[in-house]
Amino acid sequence: MKRISIIITTLLLLFTVGCEDYLDVNNNVDAPDKIDGYLYLAGITQQYNSVYWDIRAIGPITQMMGTTGYTSFATHYYSEGSYAGGEVWRMVYWLQGMNLENMINQSEEAEDWTLAGIGYAMKAFSWDMLTKEHGEVPMKEAYVPGLLTHQYDYQKDVYTQVREWAYKAIELLEKQDNHVYGTKISANDYIYGGSKDKWIKFAYGVLVRNLASLSNKKNFVADYAPELIRYAEKSFQSADDDAVLKIQGGSQDAAYSAYNNFWGTARGNLSY
Repeated sequence: MKRISIIITTLLLLFTVGCEDYLDVNNNVDAPDKIDGYLYLAGITQQYNSVYWDIRAIGPITQMMGTTGYTSFATHYYSEGSYAGGEVWRMVYWLQGMNLENMINQSEEAEDWTLAGIGYAMKAFSWDMLTKEHGEVPMKEAYVPGLLTHQYDYQKDVYTQVREWAYKAIELLEKQDNHVYGTKISANDYIYGGSKDKWIKFAYGVLVRNLASLSNKKNFVADYAPELIRYAEKSFQSADDDAVLKIQGGSQDAAYSAYNNFWGTARGNLSY
């Protein structure tokens, strides 16, 4: 009887406190479910390492390199039951995925224009690469909560949206931002170290890459070429502007060779 009374008392106490206060017991300070926007940045940039892996499939498809392990792509069919050739897909939808969405949304809400601009620039680049590799892809319904099936969007629509994201990136990066970030951006940006000028050039570079791939369109000269030329003048001017992802590898002295660039001299994946 005494035990039943204790249980009833406990239940009454639970129902008398606010629901939000009760749910606070699920907030783990060591594994937070929400973090500051800038903390997403390092992880998002590092995921571009995935680009290297898909070269193993794209190289044989385009006859740019021979292969013994990816022969299915050399003969233009996929490997059934394998994720080979799907790294960029995985990067865009999962490895960057909602992390990038959260970084952009939280930064815009906080008026952290520089961080939001960097986010849009990376989003434009990633999706441009995704649609060029896979054609039609789910875009509008990509991150709808609870949705279990997704409609695919036409590549032409993804192309247009990529340019919109790049325009947005430039707009925000050129916007006056009076926030003092300290090292929040520079220490987590493994590409440009927080340089707004270089990210702006990068966004223009995305526009150039996007438009240049439309060169076979009948209306290219009239509708796309003028923009391409204008944006190229504002994009990369030298190798110093190149987007280079810095990864601490260790070269031949690394504890594991897999720490290094898959295509570098410290790995035995290429024949010289």
